[in-house]
Amino acid sequence: MKIITSFALLILLCWPPFVWAFEFSTLSNGDRVEAGSTIKVKIDPGDIPPLFGVLFMASRGLVEGRLDSSAPFDWSIQIPKDYYGPLTLWAVGRRYYPVPDPPRASVTIFVVFPALRLSLNP
Repeated sequence: MKIITSFALLILLCWPPFVWAFEFSTLSNGDRVEAGSTIKVKIDPGDIPPLFGVLFMASRGLVEGRLDSSAPFDWSIQIPKDYYGPLTLWAVGRRYYPVPDPPRASVTIFVVFPALRLSLNP
């Protein structure tokens, strides 16, 4: 019995860490949004064990990051009126204890001026 217990412990210690993933449920890669608009992003945690919260961030420092510590995990972002181009949003899950690879997701959307959006839609 002692050998089996030691063997099981060795397997658990050497097993590569499983990376939990979740996804944005309100946006998809390549979505177009208008400059100056407010968008709401939401994370679908799926089967991930309980989280302490989700840290939301945006590229280029356009908006301040936010830690949402209560489910449902969501974030409203006001996109500046003078910004256009790609915008990447990240969400990183925070657990009650440190983990080497926390659950995370990212999505890249394209911000366009309102007149350009009309010409890009089929």
